[in-house]
Amino acid sequence: MMSRFFCLLIPSKLFNIDKNFSQKIQERIKKYPDKQLILYYSLLNLKDFASRQDINLDIPSELYNRYHVLDFSFYFPDSEFLQDLLSWLANIYSYGNVGLLTYWSDHRQRYPAITLDQTGKIITDLSVKELTLDKIFFVPLKQYI
Repeated sequence: MMSRFFCLLIPSKLFNIDKNFSQKIQERIKKYPDKQLILYYSLLNLKDFASRQDINLDIPSELYNRYHVLDFSFYFPDSEFLQDLLSWLANIYSYGNVGLLTYWSDHRQRYPAITLDQTGKIITDLSVKELTLDKIFFVPLKQYI
Protein backbone atom coordinates (compact mmCIF):
# COMPACT_ATOMS: atom_id res chain seq x y z
CA MET A 1 0.00 0.00 0.00
CA MET A 2 1.33 3.44 -0.92
CA SER A 3 1.29 6.13 1.74
CA ARG A 4 2.29 9.79 1.76
CA PHE A 5 4.79 10.77 4.48
CA PHE A 6 6.62 13.86 5.73
CA CYS A 7 10.10 14.33 7.18
CA LEU A 8 12.77 16.94 7.88
CA LEU A 9 16.44 16.53 7.07
CA ILE A 10 18.34 18.26 9.84
CA PRO A 11 22.09 18.96 9.91
CA SER A 12 24.06 16.26 11.72
CA LYS A 13 26.22 19.04 13.20
CA LEU A 14 23.41 19.64 15.69
CA PHE A 15 24.37 16.37 17.36
CA ASN A 16 28.01 17.50 17.59
CA ILE A 17 27.17 20.96 18.92
CA ASP A 18 24.84 19.66 21.61
CA LYS A 19 25.57 16.15 22.90
CA ASN A 20 22.05 16.01 24.41
CA PHE A 21 20.34 17.04 21.18
CA SER A 22 18.41 13.75 20.76
CA GLN A 23 16.89 14.10 24.21
CA LYS A 24 16.10 17.78 23.70
CA ILE A 25 14.28 17.21 20.45
CA GLN A 26 12.26 14.41 22.05
CA GLU A 27 11.29 16.75 24.89
CA ARG A 28 10.31 19.43 22.38
CA ILE A 29 8.10 17.03 20.43
CA LYS A 30 6.45 15.79 23.62
CA LYS A 31 5.37 19.38 24.35
CA TYR A 32 3.42 19.54 21.09
CA PRO A 33 -0.32 19.70 21.92
CA ASP A 34 -1.33 16.97 19.47
CA LYS A 35 -0.02 13.85 21.18
CA GLN A 36 -0.34 11.77 17.99
CA LEU A 37 2.91 13.33 16.84
CA ILE A 38 4.74 11.46 19.60
CA LEU A 39 3.42 8.16 18.26
CA TYR A 40 4.61 8.65 14.70
CA TYR A 41 7.96 10.42 14.66
CA SER A 42 11.39 8.81 14.54
CA LEU A 43 14.93 10.18 14.39
CA LEU A 44 17.57 8.37 12.34
CA ASN A 45 20.62 9.17 10.26
CA LEU A 46 20.09 9.71 6.55
CA LYS A 47 22.03 6.57 5.61
CA ASP A 48 19.65 4.41 7.68
CA PHE A 49 16.65 6.25 6.23
CA ALA A 50 17.94 5.63 2.69
CA SER A 51 18.44 1.93 3.36
CA ARG A 52 14.79 1.38 4.29
CA GLN A 53 13.06 -0.95 1.89
CA ASP A 54 10.16 1.46 1.34
CA ILE A 55 12.36 4.45 0.40
CA ASN A 56 13.50 5.20 -3.14
CA LEU A 57 16.21 7.84 -2.61
CA ASP A 58 18.34 9.28 -5.42
CA ILE A 59 20.59 11.93 -3.86
CA PRO A 60 24.38 12.39 -3.70
CA SER A 61 25.93 9.98 -1.20
CA GLU A 62 28.00 12.78 0.40
CA LEU A 63 24.79 14.05 1.98
CA TYR A 64 24.37 10.83 3.97
CA ASN A 65 26.87 11.86 6.66
CA ARG A 66 25.70 15.46 6.77
CA TYR A 67 22.04 14.94 7.69
CA HIS A 68 19.74 13.13 10.07
CA VAL A 69 16.08 12.53 9.34
CA LEU A 70 13.28 13.55 11.66
CA ASP A 71 10.58 11.39 10.13
CA PHE A 72 6.99 12.21 11.02
CA SER A 73 5.66 9.26 9.04
CA PHE A 74 2.13 9.98 7.81
CA TYR A 75 1.62 12.70 10.43
CA PHE A 76 1.71 16.22 8.92
CA PRO A 77 2.43 18.82 11.64
CA ASP A 78 0.93 22.27 11.26
CA SER A 79 2.99 25.21 10.00
CA GLU A 80 3.08 26.85 13.44
CA PHE A 81 4.81 23.82 14.95
CA LEU A 82 7.20 23.64 12.01
CA GLN A 83 8.10 27.33 12.26
CA ASP A 84 8.72 26.93 15.98
CA LEU A 85 10.86 23.83 15.47
CA LEU A 86 12.94 25.47 12.73
CA SER A 87 13.43 28.57 14.86
CA TRP A 88 14.63 26.39 17.74
CA LEU A 89 17.04 24.53 15.42
CA ALA A 90 18.33 27.84 14.01
CA ASN A 91 19.12 29.10 17.49
CA ILE A 92 21.36 26.07 17.99
CA TYR A 93 22.99 26.08 14.53
CA SER A 94 22.05 28.83 12.09
CA TYR A 95 24.64 28.06 9.39
CA GLY A 96 23.07 24.94 7.95
CA ASN A 97 20.15 24.08 5.74
CA VAL A 98 17.19 21.96 6.64
CA GLY A 99 15.44 19.76 4.10
CA LEU A 100 11.68 19.45 3.87
CA LEU A 101 10.28 16.37 2.19
CA THR A 102 6.90 14.85 1.50
CA TYR A 103 7.31 11.46 -0.11
CA TRP A 104 5.56 8.29 -1.14
CA SER A 105 6.43 5.18 0.77
CA ASP A 106 5.78 1.77 -0.65
CA HIS A 107 7.58 -1.55 -0.15
CA ARG A 108 7.25 -2.25 -3.87
CA GLN A 109 8.84 1.12 -4.74
CA ARG A 110 6.16 1.99 -7.32
CA TYR A 111 6.83 5.71 -7.06
CA PRO A 112 9.40 8.20 -8.37
CA ALA A 113 12.81 8.42 -6.73
CA ILE A 114 13.29 11.14 -4.12
CA THR A 115 15.60 13.82 -5.56
CA LEU A 116 16.87 17.28 -4.62
CA ASP A 117 14.86 20.41 -5.36
CA GLN A 118 15.84 24.08 -5.23
CA THR A 119 17.93 25.27 -2.30
CA GLY A 120 17.88 28.52 -0.41
CA LYS A 121 14.45 29.91 -1.22
CA ILE A 122 12.67 31.81 1.52
CA ILE A 123 9.43 30.21 2.63
CA THR A 124 6.89 32.38 4.36
CA ASP A 125 4.14 29.79 4.64
CA LEU A 126 5.38 26.40 5.75
CA SER A 127 2.40 24.38 4.65
CA VAL A 128 3.65 20.81 4.54
CA LYS A 129 0.82 19.75 2.29
CA GLU A 130 1.91 22.28 -0.35
CA LEU A 131 5.40 20.81 -0.82
CA THR A 132 6.28 19.03 -4.04
CA LEU A 133 6.17 15.27 -3.58
CA ASP A 134 9.42 13.32 -3.73
CA LYS A 135 11.65 16.43 -3.79
CA ILE A 136 13.89 17.45 -0.90
CA PHE A 137 13.56 21.20 -0.61
CA PHE A 138 16.40 22.77 1.39
CA VAL A 139 15.98 26.09 3.20
CA PRO A 140 18.61 28.00 5.20
CA LEU A 141 18.09 27.84 8.97
CA LYS A 142 19.30 31.42 9.39
CA GLN A 143 15.99 32.71 8.02
CA TYR A 144 14.26 31.36 11.15
CA ILE A 145 16.31 33.24 13.76
